[in-house]
Amino acid sequence: MGYSVIALLTLLPIYLVALVFFQANSNQARCMISMATIGSLKEHHHSLGLYCLPCDRWGEANLDRLIETGKGDRPIVETRFRCRDCGVIVEKQIRAPVPTIGDAVSYVSPI
Repeated sequence: MGYSVIALLTLLPIYLVALVFFQANSNQARCMISMATIGSLKEHHHSLGLYCLPCDRWGEANLDRLIETGKGDRPIVETRFRCRDCGVIVEKQIRAPVPTIGDAVSYVSPI
């Protein structure tokens, strides 16, 4: 347990930012949300990543367009997407919203 005072003071701002973030979002973490449909993904600010293995390419489903065309109530499990390059059925990945603290955004950016 030989931590130096400098090492502890270096970690203190990181701890405080994390503490403030998790306290501010503690109510959200406690409630259970449904991610069964395309509409529920949009409602909870999630996105749907799409991956084509043969092309080794990632994309993202346009949830707004799917909802506008009447597919918002469609279950995600039963919905299939094809790669626009090779036509293979792609894998789906539900992606949580990128956490933000104030005006700062994490290093992840949309393509």
